[in-house]
Amino acid sequence: MPERFPDFLIIGSMKSGTTTLFADLAAQNALFGPSEKELDALLEDGVLRDSGRREYAGKFKPARPDQLCFEASTGYTKHPEFFGAPARALELCGPALKLIYIIREPMGRIISHHHHWRAIDKAVETVDEAVRVDSRYLAWSRYAWQLDHWLDHFPQENVLLVRFNDLVKNRVGTSRLVCEFLGVACDESVVDPERVMNMSAGKPVDTTVTSSIATNPLYRKYVRPLLPTGLRDKTRRLLSARSTHEKSRPSRETVERVYADLAEDLERLRPLMRGHELGWSVESAIEKHCEPAPAGGAAC
Repeated sequence: MPERFPDFLIIGSMKSGTTTLFADLAAQNALFGPSEKELDALLEDGVLRDSGRREYAGKFKPARPDQLCFEASTGYTKHPEFFGAPARALELCGPALKLIYIIREPMGRIISHHHHWRAIDKAVETVDEAVRVDSRYLAWSRYAWQLDHWLDHFPQENVLLVRFNDLVKNRVGTSRLVCEFLGVACDESVVDPERVMNMSAGKPVDTTVTSSIATNPLYRKYVRPLLPTGLRDKTRRLLSARSTHEKSRPSRETVERVYADLAEDLERLRPLMRGHELGWSVESAIEKHCEPAPAGGAAC
């Protein structure tokens, strides 16, 4: 049997619903997603060597011949920390590879990103300071710039942008949209809108024990692939602590700075939206994410 590689990829962005979309699509009879999300296989040149090719192809070996294969790794749009994934994808998967990119209102993505990293002690206390001292918050929100690296290797018609808000509001409709883009039938009955994956608020936070297990190469290679997804998630919840942090609210100045820094990138993103509006603005972001102004006081 010939090696199988993905027919499409969910390439990000971080904290934008990739886990939920992955689960919804994996439930489709016409599609096959491996039990392990975030393979990150295309982040290293090792995937191009014989052993790496075999290991990556092995993730899709259970797929039926009539199914399209896919995986989801947000690391594929985390340039410049990780780079080279598009070229590796082209070499392994070919020029017909399709790409799904979930994009989220930038300030909302940054807040959720900061909340996630703060829960595992990888971030400073406030999102205001985080944006100032760590360039990754803005870099990973430059969606057009992240896409540039993929569009250097794949045509624009191979890319579908999905807005996070659309996914949240209409899971069934989003699955239908993606299936139409892929040219396969969508079974709307398998999408469970009540099951939301990887929510930040109150979700399990990896402890030293769970982190050491999850990152162990032997576990990732030999044990994890054999565990049913439900059992793996249940075990992780039992062994993990719960996040007790509240999400840090940004100041008005931080929101304005983020939108000013991203203005050119957001403008370049609009032509890629297939006629849909982004629906994001600095004013609506301030209203949604900042603390309400006290009576008679200044906003945020």
